[in-house]
Amino acid sequence: MIQTRVGEYNRLNTQVLGISCDTSSTQEAYQRIFNALDFPLLSDFYPHGEVTSSFGLLMEDGRPSRAAVIIDQEGNLADTVVYPLSELPNHDDILERIKEKLIQ
Repeated sequence: MIQTRVGEYNRLNTQVLGISCDTSSTQEAYQRIFNALDFPLLSDFYPHGEVTSSFGLLMEDGRPSRAAVIIDQEGNLADTVVYPLSELPNHDDILERIKEKLIQ
């Protein structure tokens, strides 16, 4: 789970953001259950999936893909890794991609 790895991302001078198509009230409940996450959760609820769709990550059934999107300091897309919904992201892989793409 990413909550246990946020420190590693912080050491690479990166900002972790969670984005979902859930309402902000659903996200608030999620944060209460998981004891206030150490990174912001952003709602892409209305218009439904606008941000997710702009990255090509909104599936035909209206659900967002599970993905890690890496954006550089200039705001450019550096890399995207998509995972099956049944799998959690591979944080070792994501951290390596950040090092390869963003740290010269």
